[in-house]
Amino acid sequence: MIKRFPLPSISYSLSTVLVLLGLTTATYAQTITTFDPPNSSMTVAVAINLRGEIAGYYTDASNFPFPMQKGFIRERNGSLTIFEAAPSATWVTDINFQGELIGYFADPGQITTSGFVRHEDGTIVAFKGGPTASPSLARPATLAAKLLPCDRDCIDGAGAFAINARGEITGETGNSSYLGFLREPNGSTINFTATSGNLVTAPQAINVFGQITGFYRAPFPDQGFLRQPNGTIITFNVANATSTWAQSINLFSQIAGYFSDANGIVHGFVRHPNGKIVTFDPSGSTGTEAESINLEGEVTGFYLTADGKSHGFVRKANGHIETFDVPGAAGAGTFPKKINDRGEIVGYYEDGNSILHGFVRSGR
Repeated sequence: MIKRFPLPSISYSLSTVLVLLGLTTATYAQTITTFDPPNSSMTVAVAINLRGEIAGYYTDASNFPFPMQKGFIRERNGSLTIFEAAPSATWVTDINFQGELIGYFADPGQITTSGFVRHEDGTIVAFKGGPTASPSLARPATLAAKLLPCDRDCIDGAGAFAINARGEITGETGNSSYLGFLREPNGSTINFTATSGNLVTAPQAINVFGQITGFYRAPFPDQGFLRQPNGTIITFNVANATSTWAQSINLFSQIAGYFSDANGIVHGFVRHPNGKIVTFDPSGSTGTEAESINLEGEVTGFYLTADGKSHGFVRKANGHIETFDVPGAAGAGTFPKKINDRGEIVGYYEDGNSILHGFVRSGR
């Protein structure tokens, strides 16, 4: 049996936690580094851990005429390790502190998917969370949908979406109704739904205490949920929102995500542990997606401007918003995906030739 840790007291000072984690609040000039695995025709960085290891996937164009989708892990020194979860398409979705990667892959010869976890020693374990099915509508088609046709959009078997430092994995599985799942490090799996009778339960993130957040559809609109380690589920919606999509949760149970208003415009939000929800948009935004929140309450994501281009942002805990673009970004623009507890951000951007590349932005 896995021992649960008690939830931390919110009265703990942030400085105390930063010291325990070996972090500092010193500031320094921020830089952006871009990268691609060899022969890549599309690079997507999706996650970064506290050690600075970056996880993602790319298209290997050297396998002409059938380019292959492969996973990668990039060390802080820039070295890359390439891997395949199966001799088919591999999508990486997250990495934890120990360097364990998760994601899903297309089952060879079938139109279904399996989840996988790649351990630090390179061992890959595949798993099914439940019965296979036809494609789900797990993630709303919003700003980045045209770039990533299978980034959490087409799960039809099992897909692992998030892993915490204890090796607990959450994701989605199912058939005509889609279930959330929690997979323990020993391989045992619990399936769950946010509410009885809902059509889709789509977990997106899990923190070290086993709290899971995501969204569900019952049948419409989509709403957010928080699943506690004891299985209790709290549902929530941003006031006056037509749909709410929770995307990330930190150690203090703060949740970040985005919602749509009556005009179909998306905006960012942060939900605090007491249930209070704060909404936000960078100046000039015509659509905002908050993707990730770290221990300090910093939120990253991207926003759209009237010219149709996306830009990155960092929202500090005090509400101040910094915006940025990767040098050389053109076309669709810049898309941050994850921020770690050092304030380092990873994501991808599109160049003038409509090619995607990975990037990492240094932290505080």
